[in-house]
Amino acid sequence: MLLWILTSIASLAAIAGAVGAGESLGDTAMDLLPGVALLFSLAHGSCSAGWRGIGAFFGISYVVAFALEASSVASGFPFGFYEHNTGGPRLLDIPLVVPLAYFGYGWIAWVLAAGIVRATPTRPTGAERFTTPLVAAVVLTGWDFTFDAVFATVNSQYDYRHPGGFYGVPISNFLGWLLTGWIIFQLFALVESRVSRDRPASTQAARILPSVVWALPVLPLLGFYLSPPPGEVTVGDRTFVVGDIYGTAFVTGLMTLGFVAVLALARTARR
Repeated sequence: MLLWILTSIASLAAIAGAVGAGESLGDTAMDLLPGVALLFSLAHGSCSAGWRGIGAFFGISYVVAFALEASSVASGFPFGFYEHNTGGPRLLDIPLVVPLAYFGYGWIAWVLAAGIVRATPTRPTGAERFTTPLVAAVVLTGWDFTFDAVFATVNSQYDYRHPGGFYGVPISNFLGWLLTGWIIFQLFALVESRVSRDRPASTQAARILPSVVWALPVLPLLGFYLSPPPGEVTVGDRTFVVGDIYGTAFVTGLMTLGFVAVLALARTARR
């Protein structure tokens, strides 16, 4: 029931963002969806992997993400040199809320990758302990690839010392997400059988709703694409049209979030 409630909240927010992108509803939806994804991951993980399993994933994802974020701010590895503009408490110049995204969307990426790669999603065998983390890392990086065009320009959530050609985002950022995601998922895969209870996601909600929550952020991007805010934004020595940024983010979201969600649902239906 809780999974359905959270998915309903996310759906309402995404739809409101799609129809009200020209107003404050679009920005509100974009701010609300990550928080709902965080709660969804907690609820889904506690049901499918148990509190010990989801606790282990939370600890691994938060520590690894924080360590590599701090490393990048200090040394440029692995994401490149940048500064966070997010408010709130900080440690080593990293807002403490930032690593939560690696857990909130990371768990959903893990669930979808396991559903795509494994014969039985919660019971890995043989090479699946190593192939699932690779696929999950690509799935998670697809989320960042979709939204960084907006976050690094229109929202100004961070500033890169050496802006790149993808709307100011350097290629190193995406390589950093691949590396960070792979480390998180591979570490969890190595301990999964010891910390997670051996129980498949038996309910319909646990099987299909992760795909729905994963794809929903595309809707506010569609709204912004159809009713783009006017103006331009400058990053470094590059100037971009705001409407083009949202158009790129929407199409990218279809090819990453949307494709993965449909693929995972297709695999679930075959079972």
